[in-house]
Amino acid sequence: MQTTDAAPIDIDEIRAGAVRFRRTIRRRNLREHVAGAVVTAVFAFYAWAADGPWTRTGALLVIAGNLYVGLQISRRGWSGPAAPDTPVIAALRADLERQRDALRSVWRWYLLPYVPGLTAFAVGVEVDNPPVAWVSLAIYLALGLASFAGITALNQAAARQMQREIDRLDKLRRDG
Repeated sequence: MQTTDAAPIDIDEIRAGAVRFRRTIRRRNLREHVAGAVVTAVFAFYAWAADGPWTRTGALLVIAGNLYVGLQISRRGWSGPAAPDTPVIAALRADLERQRDALRSVWRWYLLPYVPGLTAFAVGVEVDNPPVAWVSLAIYLALGLASFAGITALNQAAARQMQREIDRLDKLRRDG
């Protein structure tokens, strides 16, 4: 007779976890879209009030990048209810994979679209309003780069956590 130390799969617990996960993702996406609306409004004001072409162009490029990011969040980051006939573990696994893949590539679709606009805007703040303070521009750009690196690192860590959860679900399916 073969014994196993594995606990039985509690499908209700997995179902409840899947509901919580989807709720968390929907709330995150809502926060991102609200923040995107604020960013668009702020940079629309800057584009309107800008003293020079660099600042105005930078503000408009930030808005364009922000709109692109909003579309990508809707496309990559969605999490809706699974089809009624989809097994709960398979549905949760698919949600985790989609979120993991979005987080792994966040630098490309979430951060990179802001680079042209923020760079042009930073240059514009200095060039359009002489005298140019190249040291403050360099500090601003370095802080932006460090922020982007930190955001990327946090998202990579979250992607690894989701991969661990995917691995756990795979083990449950094999052992169950």
